[in-house]
Amino acid sequence: MTLSRKEYLYQLSDLSENSHTAEYLVTVIEKVIEGIGEDQICAVVSDNVANVHNAR
Repeated sequence: MTLSRKEYLYQLSDLSENSHTAEYLVTVIEKVIEGIGEDQICAVVSDNVANVHNAR
């Protein structure tokens, strides 16, 4: 959300062909953060499934 309270979706990816291990999710999330710039990220929102929890 921006200062003007607008929300944006940066990227939508089809990850259905890969196993969603914690290691794989870390790789995907890091690429997105690097693409945007770490200083531009204030939060990463996820669910609490075990593989996502382990990727944190």
